[in-house]
Amino acid sequence: MKKFYTLALSALAVLSASAQQRQQPIAFDASTLAPRAERQVKALPALDLKAPAKASMNPTTINDYAGDYIWNCQSLLSGGGSMTNEITLIITDADKGKVELSGVFAYGNIPATLDAATGTLSIDNKIYLTNDSDGPIYFYLKDGETGLNSTASSTKATLGNGVFTFDPYEVWAVGDPDQEDLGFYSLTYFNTFTVVPESADPNEGWESLGMATFQDGWLLPAYNVDQTKEENWYKVELQQNILDKNIYRLVDPYRGEFPFADDNNSTAAHGYIQFNVTDPDHVYFDAVDAGFANNDFGLVKFYCYNGMTYCMGNFNASAAEVIAALESEGETSWTTFKDGVLTVPCEYDSTQGWISDAIFGDQTNKYGGWVWNADNKPVNMEAKIFFPTTTPGSVESINSSDNAPAVYYNLQGARVENPAGGLYIRIQGEKATKVFVK
Repeated sequence: MKKFYTLALSALAVLSASAQQRQQPIAFDASTLAPRAERQVKALPALDLKAPAKASMNPTTINDYAGDYIWNCQSLLSGGGSMTNEITLIITDADKGKVELSGVFAYGNIPATLDAATGTLSIDNKIYLTNDSDGPIYFYLKDGETGLNSTASSTKATLGNGVFTFDPYEVWAVGDPDQEDLGFYSLTYFNTFTVVPESADPNEGWESLGMATFQDGWLLPAYNVDQTKEENWYKVELQQNILDKNIYRLVDPYRGEFPFADDNNSTAAHGYIQFNVTDPDHVYFDAVDAGFANNDFGLVKFYCYNGMTYCMGNFNASAAEVIAALESEGETSWTTFKDGVLTVPCEYDSTQGWISDAIFGDQTNKYGGWVWNADNKPVNMEAKIFFPTTTPGSVESINSSDNAPAVYYNLQGARVENPAGGLYIRIQGEKATKVFVK
């Protein structure tokens, strides 16, 4: 296994407490809330995520709780308003009910305890997270009604209808309880964790087009592999959305023929790189879990996308709004789809180094917009997807007539010269179909 000793996220400093900016809380008037006994707490709706999860709506064992959730909350910092984020519940010791929550805060996993019999999740009060230049940083609890630090030993919630609903008057703080005048890194209330239900059929609504050739610019550069060389390209299944023919996705791009598939510790049933070519001159991606996890890389979730998606996700803007705004600033480099090839460009600048349209997020920030660095310089992250009907290199269409030679691949993407006894992908001309060979 190769390690990325010199590689780091370009935004790694943003993830450290010393580089983040503390904020002062906005006014929180508990009198505006109905008394506890009268208030009906309603969980905020979960996001409609494409990637499946293992967490069960009706768990019977502790392992059934493992998987993906949506953390919904209200922020008390400047800007305020509703916040959502994907988190993952990981079982660390099933016998003792020990679990960890990944993605809640950008300081590593949060330990917790889960009573599988009652479905009760407990997070201790005052958990040390890290240090900044002013001292220690903790996760701790405050009483929203009094504004004082809570003396409770933990915050608890019991799963009901697929939702862990914590005390709405309990405020979750990230900062130093002994130096609150410095501000907070996070301050939230109405905290809930909502199960992301597992998809019954991840292929429902999608049609396989066969095996695309993938020049992976998102992950291979982290292994010091030059993905621009054809020898490092590999096959990945390509699917097309049945209802919207302009939406495509690669299925499990970091399993199968991915050169470092053995390093993948993701528990997701499937991963995807999903993109929309409605405007072939301005292609954008959907931020869905690509299905790669690795502790050495600090990744539990991995989201592959481009600058368009970053702007759409961070500023809640449409594709048209992002295009207009960036073109007004002179932007000319876009992800494009032409002649059966999706190209995510990367250009070299003598002062800035490589400027890539391929960027990614992780469990701490879905729309983080990060790239890989080597020696504090961005690396080349150019990416391409050659559709099954194109020949990599020449980018010419294969003969589409019914008399064109048929080529067979197994479901792992490996070419099979003499298929027999199983299910295969047959590519003939411009047609890609699943066939069963007896």
